Amino acid sequence: MTHNEEQLKSITQRLSLATTAAHLGVWDWNVRDNIMIWDDKMFELYGVKPDTFPSNIDAWTNGLHPDDKDRAFTECQAALNGEQEFDTVFRVIHPDGTVMYIKANAIVIRGTDGKAVRMLGINTDITESKLAEQKLLESEERFKKMFCHHSAVMLLIEPESGKIIDANLAAERFYGYSHEELLSTDINHINTLTPELIALERQAAINENRNHFIFQHRLSDGEIRTVEVYSTPIIVNNSTLLFSIVQDITARKRAEAEKQELEQQFQHTQKLESLGVLSGGIAHDFNNILAIIIGYCGLIKIDYETAERYIPSIESAAERAAGLCRQMLAYAGKAQLTKSKVNMVSKVDEIVNMLKSTLPRNAVIRTDLSAEIPIIEGDASQLTQVTMNLIINASEAIGTEQGEVDVSLDRITILSGKSYEDYHGKPIPPGEYVCLEVTDNGCGMDEKTKWRIFEPFYTTKFAGRGLGMSAV
Repeated sequence: MTHNEEQLKSITQRLSLATTAAHLGVWDWNVRDNIMIWDDKMFELYGVKPDTFPSNIDAWTNGLHPDDKDRAFTECQAALNGEQEFDTVFRVIHPDGTVMYIKANAIVIRGTDGKAVRMLGINTDITESKLAEQKLLESEERFKKMFCHHSAVMLLIEPESGKIIDANLAAERFYGYSHEELLSTDINHINTLTPELIALERQAAINENRNHFIFQHRLSDGEIRTVEVYSTPIIVNNSTLLFSIVQDITARKRAEAEKQELEQQFQHTQKLESLGVLSGGIAHDFNNILAIIIGYCGLIKIDYETAERYIPSIESAAERAAGLCRQMLAYAGKAQLTKSKVNMVSKVDEIVNMLKSTLPRNAVIRTDLSAEIPIIEGDASQLTQVTMNLIINASEAIGTEQGEVDVSLDRITILSGKSYEDYHGKPIPPGEYVCLEVTDNGCGMDEKTKWRIFEPFYTTKFAGRGLGMSAV
């Protein structure tokens, strides 16, 4: 073997290793003699066995997809004629029906007369990337169809400038602009807020991890509509755009405002009703008390000797009037508090023992008082009144049937961030609390009664005055 032959063999081996590592198929076509030579990778790419290989140009054209055969052969002839480079993509069908996408590149070697004598090339399997590209194109096509024809208003917006990149038919109908007009403007022109306020709103949304905004958008005829905008970033042609769905909520917002106004009117009516009940109840109670005082004073005037007998009744009536005033002051939050250290376990135990002898026998009081209840600071008389009113109301709710009233004391901790609210909907501050709970298995209350139990002079009882729960 000559030196040149050894060198050629070495170069051929290195080339074979390189093409094998790169998964490339190498072919050599002797154009004048129509002899085609393939390496092992070419047989694999075309799904052909070496013993069935015809060793001519038919080996290539026979495996081409019918829709690609003429184009690929024309491009091959153009390369042989020196009209263009051979750089193309075509499909190959294996004998088992498998379709492969092949990218082919080749160089043409010419003789001294300028005519092609050989064609050397490589084939690369690009099936995976081509299928991925097709899926992407199909996905983009589906998105485009959905985007264009969906009934919801949709916009593609450039985040920094606010320029509208694309808009669907629903957007054209809603805003009253043509497609060209929308694409020649930006969202800041449509939005009634200034760009600075829009930026602040978006920043707040980012901080709160939300993707929707409430804006006022101006239509082509000048009408202002309240819209809710849902935006999410998407990648289009390697650029990040905002895909926004715009929902017209003008009617909803108007209905909410009307509902709120009606609720305010209803609350105002309820307040007036409560004031009427309150003033009527106070007048009725004071009228009864004053009737007693005036009556006994009249009797004393007739016979001063009877004063000693009637004065206790007058004092009792006056004390009732004073008690009524105290109840009203407590209800209004104007009562003077006398704070002291109170042991709620002892207080509740004392009240329960006292009420056991006065309440109906069919109402059994059971207690569950934790031993770890701390001493609290409060008005002992008001705490007594609250506890007694709750237990008495619970026992009266049982009626004539046999029932139970459960009274419990517990220590609870309200942690920061937990939403505990009082009767008025105000949040209860975090901290340690003593919880008094009174439950019964009586008739219960409907929703209407629940909302009114703390109104003064509102009562569902035959002999009630409606001040016990309002005092609570």
